Amino acid sequence: MVAEDSLEIEQGIPLICEDGPNETKTPPRSASKSATQQAIVVLRIRPIPWILCIFMLFEAGSNLLGTPLDSIFERAICRTKGFPPDECKSAPVQREFAFLNGWMMVFLSLPSILTAIPYGRLADTYGRLPILRWSIMGFLLSMTAIGIVGLYPEVFPIRLAWTTPVFTFFGGGGGVFGAMIFTMTGDVTTAVQRTMIFSYIGAVGRITSIIFTPLTSSLMNISDWLPYTIGLLCWSAAICITFVVPETMPAPLRSDHRTSEPSTVGRQGWYRKLEATISSLASTDLSFVWSSATFMILLGTLLLTTLGGYVSNLVLQYSTKRYEWSWSKAAYLMTLLSATNLLQLTVLLPWASSAIARRTQMTSQQRDLWLARRAILIFTLGAILMGISSTPFLMLIGLPLFSFGTPYALLMRTLLASLVDERNSGALYNVIGLVETMGGIIAAPSMAQSMSAGFDLGGMWLGLPFLVVAAMSASCALVLAFVRLPDDRQRVRSHPL
Repeated sequence: MVAEDSLEIEQGIPLICEDGPNETKTPPRSASKSATQQAIVVLRIRPIPWILCIFMLFEAGSNLLGTPLDSIFERAICRTKGFPPDECKSAPVQREFAFLNGWMMVFLSLPSILTAIPYGRLADTYGRLPILRWSIMGFLLSMTAIGIVGLYPEVFPIRLAWTTPVFTFFGGGGGVFGAMIFTMTGDVTTAVQRTMIFSYIGAVGRITSIIFTPLTSSLMNISDWLPYTIGLLCWSAAICITFVVPETMPAPLRSDHRTSEPSTVGRQGWYRKLEATISSLASTDLSFVWSSATFMILLGTLLLTTLGGYVSNLVLQYSTKRYEWSWSKAAYLMTLLSATNLLQLTVLLPWASSAIARRTQMTSQQRDLWLARRAILIFTLGAILMGISSTPFLMLIGLPLFSFGTPYALLMRTLLASLVDERNSGALYNVIGLVETMGGIIAAPSMAQSMSAGFDLGGMWLGLPFLVVAAMSASCALVLAFVRLPDDRQRVRSHPL
């Protein structure tokens, strides 16, 4: 299936069934392709299955590691505070756990903020694969270290876990990993196809979560350390695969790099090469960020909606506290969340895009903006329902609506990519990752504080973090309502929606 989809991409067949009249149509290719053309197609599609495989293994590892580590550290805090196991849901333990998790997200985000732009420049100079490989290695080292802290809470202070993200300076952490996945995919797709192929990446992540979340819950019934160990092995396998993936960096960039390298060898040559690299990092052109007010506004909305992405990490703690569920039982909510995202990315989003293309004269940019406006409104409604959900039934209604934050983020990535020159793709996705990471740094302590306040107030205020997110996303929806793309004045609809 992946190979067929990849081949379709290279043949110029739009992944969205039909484009509006304002789009440039790709003419059908002749059936008699030359051997050279066929070789180019084969070489170009080769990385796509590997990229999806690496992403799947990384997501599998993340699913296998996340919930077990929550359970491990909750028990560790409970022991260090002197509470018996049946009182681990008490307010003091949960406040400390929320505080630990909140600041952990901040420290995990710092490496991405400080290194995203340099690593993006290095990826545009030396290739995507080395940076992708390093980012997974950094995560592997960091999660190994945090596991050691959780294993020996009597030896290591619990808050020593905050120092473990230092390993993610090697590779840049999650922001750089995501940027490399999207950059490599963008290297082998066209602007028209990008919305759908990004949806495919999201769908792979959701399918992986649907499979591995219940598997994690089952393995946790044996031991929390069993899924944790398997998760580390998944990341190790992803690192191994990076050694066989073809490089996707466009040939012109590679040739420019080769011609700019110093011809001398030895110590002097390496010194000049290092000096040239540092100089190129310092001169990274980010003018595309502030060259358009529309671009800056759309980028800013990602900063605010990152709050929703972080709050989704609190769903498990929220449900274990409010409904007195076990961690393994609460983990099934992630299966529901992933299944809903999969439906959105593989059915709802393609259907909506095709329907808009058939019934209107919108360009792909205008379609993405129209869909993003609706997605953020549904996301806001879901956050409100989750915030006031006094029963699991109301939570199960609100959670699928809340999950519309995922297609919103993908639509924004596609829309932003269409507003800048393709030569800046590596820098663009790292800027997006940087903004989302900054949003995480703001969100983590503020949401942890709001959750602690909700625990203190009790009752309906347990859902305070979700109500805060609802207010923030509503402000984003208001901003998006006034955003106008450069060619909006020329838009003419053939049929009302």
